[in-house]
Order: sequence, then structure tokens, then C-alpha cells
Amino acid sequence: MRPYLTNALAMKTYRSKIDTWLVLFVFSLLLVVEITLVAQRLWVTSIIIMLVIFFIIHLFLNTYYTLTANKLQITCGWLYKKDIPLQSIRKIMRTRNPLSAPALSLDRLLVFFDRQQVMISPADKEAFLQDIQTRNPAINI
Repeated sequence: MRPYLTNALAMKTYRSKIDTWLVLFVFSLLLVVEITLVAQRLWVTSIIIMLVIFFIIHLFLNTYYTLTANKLQITCGWLYKKDIPLQSIRKIMRTRNPLSAPALSLDRLLVFFDRQQVMISPADKEAFLQDIQTRNPAINI
């Protein structure tokens, strides 16, 4: 990397895009289950469902992607943390693949690096793509 660009490329964090339908579906389902459990006085199971709800809220609030001068850091709550050197990223392409990923939307980017790939869903996809290509112009988008 060119030394004079280092200061211009400050760390930038992009929150995950969240599909509204996903939030409504997940929380509606869990709310119905929770109400049913409370009505049947199944307190232990009700507490477990409440813990699941809090865990999901944690994931929704803590899924983000951070670009530093030389790496992409992917964070999805306590479940997933990965640092990818920007120099190892070969290609990024758009996808709507529904497979499990540290992404809260089906409007995703598929990042190819080394011999691996990961799907992410930055809310401001265009700014993210522009920023990452500024940091590594060799990435094929």
C-alpha cells in the first residue's frame, strides 16, 4: 500500500443491512411461541425462549463489517468473527443466496478470498464497495 494513503484510509465500520420481513417473521414466530408457553405456565421453556430472543437481538445489533487499512473484519455477535487480509480478496459479487452467513439481509455480497468465501450484507453496499476497492484496487467487483 502506498504510504501517503494510510491516513486517508481510516477505519470505517458498515452495519449489516436488516431485512424487515426477516425481523417480523422471526419475532412474530418467537412471540407466538412465548405467549403460548406463558399461557400454559411452562416457565422454564418460556425463559429459554426469552434467552433466545435476547440472543437474536444481540446478533441484530452486533453484526457489522469493519475496513481497516489492510483487512476486512467481519463480526456477527459472539457467533462469528473473522479477519480477512484485503490483499487476499480476489473478487466480490452480488448474491441473494439464502445460506447461513454473517448477514442479516438476502441482499448480499459474496467475498472470495484465498480458497474461501463469505457472504456479507453491508447496509450501504455502494459505499462499502467503493471503499474496499480504494483500499485494494486489484479486487474484481
